[in-house]
Amino acid sequence: MEIAQAVGFLALFFNLIAFQYNSRVRITWIRTIGNVLFAIHYYLLGALTGMAMNAINLPRNIIFLQNEKYAWARSYLWPVGFSMLYILASIYTWVGVISIFPAIGNIFGIASVWLPNPRHIRIAAICGGLAWVAYNIAVISYPGLISGIISMASITIGIYRFDREYYHHKFVV
Repeated sequence: MEIAQAVGFLALFFNLIAFQYNSRVRITWIRTIGNVLFAIHYYLLGALTGMAMNAINLPRNIIFLQNEKYAWARSYLWPVGFSMLYILASIYTWVGVISIFPAIGNIFGIASVWLPNPRHIRIAAICGGLAWVAYNIAVISYPGLISGIISMASITIGIYRFDREYYHHKFVV
């Protein structure tokens, strides 16, 4: 198997297990490991927009994990700043309209690490995952595509395990 695909499948593993935790910190750290591995995967594929987005996620996740402890990390300037970084990276690595999809996915990803409630993390991650699925099809990233689809299934299982009572009470008349 090609090394790029092997690294991608390792990243897929971390994405799969992340949403089976009900802790914001654990979800974020496990996803960070997946982000680093996916950055390597996309670099090896020559998909530089995907690489850039995943590389930016490392400092983003570390800063956002500090927002429960430190006031400086709770500033709304961080999500805005990282969103701008994603857009700039998308423009810098532009190869066509497909380059915007990882930026959209990662802007939803900001919500998935910024929000304190694991229920909200899961919903934001599904939205971001849809944008990444489109990108992975375009760059022919089999692990990325499989990861996106399976991660969304994993998130759905997490929603069922942890959030079904909440949604049941919200939508039952």
